[in-house]
Amino acid sequence: MYTIVTGVNPMNTTSKGLLIYLVFMLGMIPVSTMFAHQLDKATAQQCKAHAWPEHQHQAHMAFCAKEGHSTN
Repeated sequence: MYTIVTGVNPMNTTSKGLLIYLVFMLGMIPVSTMFAHQLDKATAQQCKAHAWPEHQHQAHMAFCAKEGHSTN
């Protein structure tokens, strides 16, 4: 509306780009939090079920212990 009345654009290209970037990044916060939660949940399930190849058992057990996930 302001542009139509005065003929002046109150936001230059840099401001628009920054605004778009900020809106995008703020939208990514819940997405990344949800992804991290789902990944941690899947890791906990894998630790409980020992769902890995037998030859990697010790490495996975050590990882689960380090991350604080139950293995039984």
